[in-house]
Amino acid sequence: MSNRTCSVDGCESPVRCKELCNKHYLRLRNHGDPLVRLKPEGKQTCEVPECAKFVQSFGLCPMHAKRLRTTGTTADRARVPRYCEAEGCDRSHYGFGMCKRHYLRQRSGLDLRLPSDVINGTKLCTRCLNILPVESFGASARLSSGRNIYCSSCLSDIGHIRRANKRSNEYESVNRDVVLARDAWTCHLCDGEIPQAAQWPDPLSASMDHVTPLSRGGSHTYENIKSAHLTCNISKGARIPA
Repeated sequence: MSNRTCSVDGCESPVRCKELCNKHYLRLRNHGDPLVRLKPEGKQTCEVPECAKFVQSFGLCPMHAKRLRTTGTTADRARVPRYCEAEGCDRSHYGFGMCKRHYLRQRSGLDLRLPSDVINGTKLCTRCLNILPVESFGASARLSSGRNIYCSSCLSDIGHIRRANKRSNEYESVNRDVVLARDAWTCHLCDGEIPQAAQWPDPLSASMDHVTPLSRGGSHTYENIKSAHLTCNISKGARIPA
């Protein structure tokens, strides 16, 4: 590809034909002179220095007249980059004060918070829609946050549903918080209290136990699930309590 520029002094446009750029070549072909400048009768050039465009109104060309109406000055203001106004988002502005992802979510009626957003140490679970501490989400290399889009409770429920479905057992979506509140944070195996502050893998942390194990035909339903200490649940294994 040729890097030649127009032979007219001060013009750096690429050559089209006869050592001239497209603009000067058309002037030569149509009027016999590549430097001819056709000025409509009575028209003047823009009052802004170094602007050779013809006047539209107020002694200004269309561009500078519009700039004067909208900004109050003909000066070319430096462009200041804009960013998304959503909390915790540093992506570039797209529309209505938001980046493209937040704009599309708002237009679809969804929560502005994205699954990958970590704000003040918290994150949104896309299944239960609860905003939980980031520690409640397992590690994931696919998201920029390094955490799963599902909280540990929802991820465990999804796993149990898959196992029950594979064995053709009855199942439903089970909310861990609902089970713990129903059982008053009490382990049904040892009748001991489950500390609410204990987190996995603490032996006394809360877990969901299938009274009749899935491997023995038990269902993944509220009726067959009770709260238990993690260590009690592991010790019970696949046995059916007497």
